[in-house]
Amino acid sequence: MSVVWSFFADMFVYTLTATFLENTIFSRALGASTSLWVIRKKYSILLFGLVMTIITTLSSLGAYLVAPLLSQIKDGSYWMPFIYVCMIGIVYVALLL
Repeated sequence: MSVVWSFFADMFVYTLTATFLENTIFSRALGASTSLWVIRKKYSILLFGLVMTIITTLSSLGAYLVAPLLSQIKDGSYWMPFIYVCMIGIVYVALLL
């Protein structure tokens, strides 16, 4: 029974983390003002969606490659949201340049 409670506790923490990241990354970090500008032009929303998909895919790939290193550290999984946010920043700046 302890394993079940541990699983649900971990899922609760992951849910809170995902909610925080969704609000931080998608609403603010990736540019809510940019998305408002895109909404005005119907034809550029596909390009915007493609760029957002590329940014999040490359960021998750980078975070996936760092995950084995974090698994060696005690409580390393708690650093994963921070690593993911850093990866998004790196990919975003690289695409801007």
